[in-house]
This record gives sequence, C-alpha cells and structure tokens, in this order.
Amino acid sequence: MKKIYKNILFWAVIALIVFSTILARPLNNLDELWNFNMARCISNGLVPYKDISMIITPLASFISAGVLKIFGTEMFFVRILAGILAMINLVLVYRILRNLKVNKLASLTLVIGILLIGKNIFSYDYNWLILTFSLLVILFEIKAIEKSNKKIEVLIGLMGGLAFCTKQTIGALICIAILIIKLFSIKSKADIKEVLKNKVLFRFIGIMIPVFILTIYLIATKAFIPFWDYCIAGITTFTNKLPYKYLLEKGNVYSIIFSIIVPLTIVISAGFCVWGKIKKKNIALLAILTVYSTIMFFMVFPISDDMHFAVASIPSIALIAYGIKLVICFLGAKLNKKINLAEDKFVQEVWEVALLLFVIIFAISLEITSFDTLSNLSKYREINNFKYIHVDGELKSKIDSMHEYIGTQQKTVYILDANAALYMIPEGRYTKDYDMFLNGNFGKGGEDLQIEKIKNEDAQFLIINDEYSRNWQNPEKVRAYVKENLELKGSVDIYDVYENKVKTKESTETQDMQDVPGEENVEGQE
Repeated sequence: MKKIYKNILFWAVIALIVFSTILARPLNNLDELWNFNMARCISNGLVPYKDISMIITPLASFISAGVLKIFGTEMFFVRILAGILAMINLVLVYRILRNLKVNKLASLTLVIGILLIGKNIFSYDYNWLILTFSLLVILFEIKAIEKSNKKIEVLIGLMGGLAFCTKQTIGALICIAILIIKLFSIKSKADIKEVLKNKVLFRFIGIMIPVFILTIYLIATKAFIPFWDYCIAGITTFTNKLPYKYLLEKGNVYSIIFSIIVPLTIVISAGFCVWGKIKKKNIALLAILTVYSTIMFFMVFPISDDMHFAVASIPSIALIAYGIKLVICFLGAKLNKKINLAEDKFVQEVWEVALLLFVIIFAISLEITSFDTLSNLSKYREINNFKYIHVDGELKSKIDSMHEYIGTQQKTVYILDANAALYMIPEGRYTKDYDMFLNGNFGKGGEDLQIEKIKNEDAQFLIINDEYSRNWQNPEKVRAYVKENLELKGSVDIYDVYENKVKTKESTETQDMQDVPGEENVEGQE
C-alpha cells in the first residue's frame, strides 16, 4: 500500500471516530447547549449583548449562526461543525509537530493521544475555536522564522485579532505576545527600525482588521455599551471558580498526570529560553512554543476542570514533544551518535502498521457500541431544535412536562436555572439573562440587577426545589430573594413556582406613606 493511501486511510478513520463520537453523544452538555442557544438567537436576528447575555466576544457564535441560518436552527448542524473544528485542530497539531521536525510516526501517535483525550469533549465553542487560532499562530510563527515576509506577518496578526474576537481575555494575551515576541529578535540598534516597521507594524495591522470590524458592528447595532457591560466591566462579577488542585483531586487520569507535567515543562522551557538568550543561542522555536503554551495554559483559570485543562494543554503537548526531541539531539551530540530508533526501517514499518491497526480497531469497536444510537438518529424528530439528537426518555419527559406547563400559563414563565435553555429552546423562546442563569453572566449589575428586575414583574419565576442539587454557579442571592419575598404558588417537575405577592390597596397606601420624605409610619414599626 502506497504511503499516500495509508495517510488517507489514517485520517479518514480519525474523522470517522470524531464524527461518530460527537453525533452519538446524548443531549447532556450544558456548554454545548448554551453555545448553540447563542448561535440560534443570532441566526434569528437578535443582537449579541443588546438582546443576548454574552460574556465573551462573539466570533464563535457568528460562525455557527451562519451555519444555522443556511441549514436551519438545529443543534445537529452545530455538531457537524464541531467535528470539522476537531479535525482542523488535530491536523494543525500534526503540521506543527512536522514543522518542528518531530518524527512523523511520533507526530501521528500524539495526534491519536489527543484524539483519545478529547473525543468525549469535542464540541463547537469559543474554547476550541480559540485553540484553532492559537495553533495557527504557532504554525505561522514557525514558518515566519524560515521565511519572513509582510504577508505572513499580517496573517499572524490576523489570527491574533480573530482570537480576540473569539475570547477577549486569552485573545488579548495572544495579541500582546504576537507584538512583543518579535522584539526579542532585535540584536542591534540597526535591527530596531527593521523589526518595528516590517514585522511589528504589519502584525498590528493584521490584529486591528477583525477588531475594527467588530467595533464598527457593535457601534452600528448600538451594542457597544452592552458589550462593555457584559464583556469588560462584568468580568469582575464572576466570582465562582474551581481551584487548580481540583484537577489533582477529582480530575481524570490525564488531568492528574499532566496538571503536574505541563506547568513544570513550561517553567523549565522558560528557563532554557532565558539561558539561551543570555548565551545568544538560537532558541526561537522553543520561545514560540513556550510563550503560546503559557498563554493557552491560562485558560485553565478560574475554572480548572477536565475540559478547560484538556483544551489548554494541547499546545503544551507540542512543547513537550519538541523538548524531548531537543534532549535526544543533545544526548546524541554528547555521545557522538544519532539516537533515532524510528530511522530503522523495520521499526518504522511495525510502528506504522500498529498505529493504523489501532485506529481501525478502535473505530470498529466505537461503531459497534454506538450503532443503535447512530442508526436511530433520523427517528429523533419530536423536539424542536433538537432533531437528530439522542434525548433519553427521562429528559424528554421533563421537556414535554415543561412544554405543557408553559403552554397553559397566562403569565410569562421565567426559569431561574442553568438548565433554562433546555426548556426554552424547543419553545422557540429566549429571555436575556434568564436563559443562562449563572453567576458572572449578568453584566456589571450582577445579582442585584436581577433582583431589581424581578421585584415588580408580573410573571412566574421557577427555581429548583431544595431537594435537588443546583449548578455550582447558581446565583444564590437571587434564589434567596425569591424564596423570602415572593409567594410560593405550586410546583412543576423539579421546580417551585413563585410569583410576586399581590399588592392590596392597604399595602400600597402603606408603601406610599413609607416613601414620603420626613414622615414616619408608626404602625409599620415593630
């Protein structure tokens, strides 16, 4: 079998594993649900920040909204997009490793490793998309070392600008790194003008293109002030966090092991970069990998869970692989011998066949275990916006129960819960702030603003009954206000139903007397 056919077969099987895993996944991921809901709302004509509560820059939602606009507002199409994005990321990791001169079979082995780590968490969201842009920046930075020109410098800047438009926090750090990293290539005063004029300037131009377009859009849609409220000023209201030690205590096997290896590798690599700069060694590639691996590692904070760590650690895997390559080359130089088992033809053949057999067997086993789900996807058509998605019986019963309840109520129903979108999406409804009811997602007004909105609204507010667990980011201050000040009217499924108390004429007059400056309501005092 020719090499080209082996390569095609390998990547085709990888794609089969990726798409089968994503499409067979049941409806149970809140991050996927929230990201789909934002895209659905945009495709229906709503404006981010102005009409939709979003705390990140909107590029990821714009892309998926475009897909939904063309094919219809079904989560199934976003899952197809998730598969495409996962494949792009895997190919980019492979291309980076090959450009670093890491052995081909070792590179393919690492791709399989990342596939196994990410297969259950691959999805389309801003974290995976910003990983794509960071990998593109690394790849173009490597190519810029080999052959720098204005075009590639603008391209690097453009990727940074797109990263900022995807997730402003990590994106801003990537943009800063893109501009600063070239300053370290200055070796003399004569280099300063050349570097600033032909490299840094063009990178800055590339960064500003998408940022300028986003700014114009926000101004044109009158969404700039709400954008500032949610994405900039509102960041300070995000108080919930999972500490880094959570990975060591409750993470999966990968998180437990690599939560130690990754930061240790970054620190050691940074030390070598400083040493190399002092000794005037060529450490450009190591510096690139170290800088961007460090930036992506910050994605772990403030929520240090398995998903965030898996995405954040992928650039570090390339750094580890390159570091191992450098160590092997160093040892080989000291021993005056080339250390590379993969150069052995027999070893190469066995390794290549083993990799191919592994992915094929894994794909076959996956297809067998998920055959029933995949073969029945066409039958899942009952729930609007969730067609062709596997929804288990219990969850479908909850959605149906809520649909029946909402349809019989004369008052507007607000579900003050992280799962609100699960019930509102099939209804074709969206309520700003309420449909992603989480701490840190309300803008700079925080929970106090939500309480003010609730106070005088003639609607039904649903909160989870005390017997059931709540999302760890649940706004407890709002929940406490509802329980203490609103009237319990009943329950539906796992939710208690509350309404504002009906104000009698006497209570209204009493309130009016309390509001008169300089007068005391003696009867109202205890």
